[in-house]
Amino acid sequence: MSGGARYSNPRQALLLVFLMLLLPIASQTQAIDNTPEVEEPTHSPPILVEGLPPLMCGEELCDRPLRMYDRDGRDANMEYGWWQAYGPDLDWNGMDDRLQRILSGEYESVSPTAIEGPNGRLTVAIYVDYSSPPTESQISELKSVLEVNGWIEDGAWFDVLQSINSIAIDHVPLEALLEIWRLSGVVTIEQQNVMIPFLDHSVPSMKVRDSEFYEDTAQALGYRGDGVVVAVLDTGVDNEHRSLNDFDDVNDEPDADANSYVDPKWVAAVQKVARNPNVHCKISGLFQQSHRQPSPKNVLFYKPELDVLWEAFGENRLIYGSNWPVTMRGGTYGEYLAVVKNFFANKSRTAQEKFFFKNALKFYGLPALKH
Repeated sequence: MSGGARYSNPRQALLLVFLMLLLPIASQTQAIDNTPEVEEPTHSPPILVEGLPPLMCGEELCDRPLRMYDRDGRDANMEYGWWQAYGPDLDWNGMDDRLQRILSGEYESVSPTAIEGPNGRLTVAIYVDYSSPPTESQISELKSVLEVNGWIEDGAWFDVLQSINSIAIDHVPLEALLEIWRLSGVVTIEQQNVMIPFLDHSVPSMKVRDSEFYEDTAQALGYRGDGVVVAVLDTGVDNEHRSLNDFDDVNDEPDADANSYVDPKWVAAVQKVARNPNVHCKISGLFQQSHRQPSPKNVLFYKPELDVLWEAFGENRLIYGSNWPVTMRGGTYGEYLAVVKNFFANKSRTAQEKFFFKNALKFYGLPALKH
């Protein structure tokens, strides 16, 4: 046979054909095995908020950590993801906005226990929040970062708060904040709030001190409070506790479903303000204002309040508001839009167009959209 090999044994020919058929499969399998694994992203671009100094990493803007840490099955005292809805964090990066302003030099620390730090600026008092109770290695790592940056444990707070997966610290040098922020498992760094007790109304009304307005005050009756210590223990309030969900003002048993009604005082206030024909209502921030966090993504959760607004303002005075990017603290823009669109799904096309853009154009005096 010319132009090719000659095989005297038919089995040899069949074996060769079989091997040739296997070659593409083996090559494809090898290509799949060599495909590099795609790593899950850990950071995203920063969110810039007008009026808020951005968090700087040297000369560049800090990327925003996603802060989705695996708890590895460990028990935790806080619901997963609570930090995504932390209030003083408009740029959603896990650093308290007030601390960002201090880092930028906008103002100095307001901590009552502040001392002069290594760089000559006042130290801060903070809470370092973790996704789950901090381990011994995480506590040790945090102390190491503090000490490297000039923190002295003697005379400072370092309290591990097991009930809220946080560590309270004061005398923290500003140089340490970014390094703490980068530690694994850290989800938020909070500035400790400073409470200023004015007591300008409570003291006179309780008739404690001698007063020109009240007679028979405690001091006038000889009670001075010497040697008496009063402690107020506040562990927080569970606003979904069954004993606190009887908001319908009816003297009966607590309601079984806290979402089966709306507060009649709120309804009355909405109806009263809606009587003014020049008042419009913008529906926005549903995720942020939800008493349940993480905020539900089902329209049925928000329907009682939305029904009240629809009844009060109608199709001509309701305006759509996205509250983006703040709404991302409670969910994605798509999730929020889906909730609102589902509510208006059974409304007329005219009502939907008015709500999503025509009412806003009219109210703000904007030119009509060109198709």
